[in-house]
Amino acid sequence: DFWVGDVSGRTVRLEWVTEVEVDNFGFNLYRASEPNRARASLLGFVPSQARGGGATYEYTDTAPYDGVWWYWLADVNTDMEETFHGPVNAVVGTAMLPYRIYLPIVVR
Repeated sequence: DFWVGDVSGRTVRLEWVTEVEVDNFGFNLYRASEPNRARASLLGFVPSQARGGGATYEYTDTAPYDGVWWYWLADVNTDMEETFHGPVNAVVGTAMLPYRIYLPIVVR
């Protein structure tokens, strides 16, 4: 499983868990400002912590600006082949609030 654990300002905590890891070298994380994996950039690599078993992982990202960000997780096997999971998305910053505030109009 792969999910957004927490969002605070522009900081996004990505979390995932594995049950069994066989021939797993680690994980690549990708981010894009749209739900198109071809436009995603590599964020970083997290080495495998499980040798045959499962493990819990997290990665903290700082988005470059406010908005909606899309994330993909790719597990990398020992032959350096990737298997993608996701996307998941996070709304960061204050520019993308899901509601509007209307002020009253005062007429005299």
